[in-house]
Amino acid sequence: EGAEGRLHRRDAVAEVLDDERRHEQAEEAPRDVREVHRVRAGAEAVVRQGFRAGAAALVLVHHADDGRAVALHDDGELRVVGQDRVLHRVARVVRVRGAGVDARHDELGLLALTDFVKDRVPGIEIDEPVFGDSHSFDVDVPSKPVPANARIVIRNGRGGITVRAGDTPEIRVSGKKTIRTWSESDAQRIANSARIEIVQNGDAYEVRAAGSDNPSSRIAMDLDVVVPKKSPLTIRNEKGDVQVSGPGGELSITTQSGDIEVRDARADVDIELRRGGIKVSDTKGNVKISSRGGEVQVVNAAGGLTLDGEFFGPIRAEKIAKGVRFISSRTDLTLTQLSGHLETHSGNLEIFDSSGNLALRTRDYDVNLENVTGKIKIDNRNADVQVRFPVPPKDDVDITNSSAGITLSLPSASNFAILADSHSGDIDSEFDAPTLKKTTTESGDAHLEGKVGSRGPKITLKTSYGSISIHKSS
Repeated sequence: EGAEGRLHRRDAVAEVLDDERRHEQAEEAPRDVREVHRVRAGAEAVVRQGFRAGAAALVLVHHADDGRAVALHDDGELRVVGQDRVLHRVARVVRVRGAGVDARHDELGLLALTDFVKDRVPGIEIDEPVFGDSHSFDVDVPSKPVPANARIVIRNGRGGITVRAGDTPEIRVSGKKTIRTWSESDAQRIANSARIEIVQNGDAYEVRAAGSDNPSSRIAMDLDVVVPKKSPLTIRNEKGDVQVSGPGGELSITTQSGDIEVRDARADVDIELRRGGIKVSDTKGNVKISSRGGEVQVVNAAGGLTLDGEFFGPIRAEKIAKGVRFISSRTDLTLTQLSGHLETHSGNLEIFDSSGNLALRTRDYDVNLENVTGKIKIDNRNADVQVRFPVPPKDDVDITNSSAGITLSLPSASNFAILADSHSGDIDSEFDAPTLKKTTTESGDAHLEGKVGSRGPKITLKTSYGSISIHKSS
């Protein structure tokens, strides 16, 4: 049955409004209007869901290349998330509740709206709105003896997962299951059938939900799991936070939505996340993060860190012994060692204290390096580059920029050979030497070439529509 059939069956009517009618209809909403996010980029589509009972909702969807938004309403939540180039933003949710409107009618109407949007926008992903009262029940699972190094898989739909490494060769599961229904009897019926089981699947032991044919949106399982310390661990979750502490085997986490925290992992960590923040600390192996999520923080890793994806929040990496690899549509970074920190936030990318080599290609980031003492190669666009050396450099420096400036600070005792070019910009140097020559052209280009001192690394600086400044640092 199509979305339009379900709309009629639920006594609801849906229509797509064009731009002119959108403004007219939006102004008619008399009350309870919550601004969630306003954007003005890309094509727009407005979906309006009306109810015979007198309640209505208006959702404005924008197509954009990146970004996400969450629209909240009184009885639950309506999340709109896109994939590929169908990514969108929810700009406004207008909810009008008439006198005496039954909440069940609201539920049917919003479910109809959800079906309508899914049917009309291919590839769009919308979480089902959840209604009803919350009822909690204990999760009671008999412990399961397993080999000390058994591979363990934990699968959950909605709800948080907390995993701790134990000293005994067994799996222990406890927690809470939360059921949202309009009556306690319905909740008890669902709770009786929904359960967690531990089963052997090949060479692995699987912790999973079973026994319920109700929509997963009505059931949330918050699990507290204890596993053997040496076990390799795989966690698959749909929606909810995941916390893992002390795993001794390899760890793999995949979840759609929720925050992830990993502490004291003794082997490699692999994380894949669609929406949420990530914190990883005190790991002995490599860390790989693939995400379209928010904030990322990785501290004190004995291995290397790989970041692959689009991150909408700040990124901070600190004390990564084997360096950082960061790949996105905007940035390609390779740093072979990080004793200090790397951070991206608010259009800035900064790296402090690294004895490793750096290769960076990016755009629209103001790049700030301090005490990066290995070989440096930077290619940037549309934002400034600043590099400061507290000690004389020993390795080559190659910086290319476009439509922005370059600033280089060196100790006065530095020795180096320099080749600098600025197209439609100036070059200013505080260093002076007999072989250091600066020339300019009538078209506004500047060129600086020569040597300061004897021997030393080669410094190459090139930019267009920006200036180059070379300073003596204290």
